[in-house]
Amino acid sequence: MFNIVVCVKAVPDPKEACNIKIDPDTKTLLRCEVPLVLNPLDKNAMEAALQLKTQLDAHITALSMGPPEADNIVKECLALGADQGFLLCDPAFGGADAYATAFTLAKGIEKIGAFDLILCGMASSDGSTEWVGPEIATFLNIPVVTMVKEIVEFDKAWWKVKASLEDGYRIMQVKLPAVFTVTRDLNTPRTLSFSGIIKARKKEM
Repeated sequence: MFNIVVCVKAVPDPKEACNIKIDPDTKTLLRCEVPLVLNPLDKNAMEAALQLKTQLDAHITALSMGPPEADNIVKECLALGADQGFLLCDPAFGGADAYATAFTLAKGIEKIGAFDLILCGMASSDGSTEWVGPEIATFLNIPVVTMVKEIVEFDKAWWKVKASLEDGYRIMQVKLPAVFTVTRDLNTPRTLSFSGIIKARKKEM
């Protein structure tokens, strides 16, 4: 079985940006004030996993770190076609920066067990550091390719991908397990279906 982990994040709904507030003491977002949605680039990561699932007979795990209400975005991933989902949730994670987030996700991935490929959106709409994916790879001591715009070739060990650069692209060959952070050029994410929502009720979170 080929195992894919997709790291996803619940972010404040951009449509409600005018209502976003900052805690004056902690300087963190008051997420309870605004509905949370699945980070847009993480939808591309999930779509990539779903396309690979049909070609590789893959098992997809959706993994997120966030407050209890972030469980809805994990459930959304299950409805899209992920096989299982995990939400890492603890008050100690509140206000975590990219480093702490990557460390926590990496520990979660280690706890889950077997993995061949980890997919992340290139950046989150509320942070845009682009650091979490590479830092996960560093904690797990595996290769990373950032800004992947096309998966060119793949087999069970070596993959060839096209990654964006400021003035063009580069072709990278990488041995799995590895982390890929993806751009919106990689695909067009699918929308939720009623049948997917029904099937998700029987899946493990």
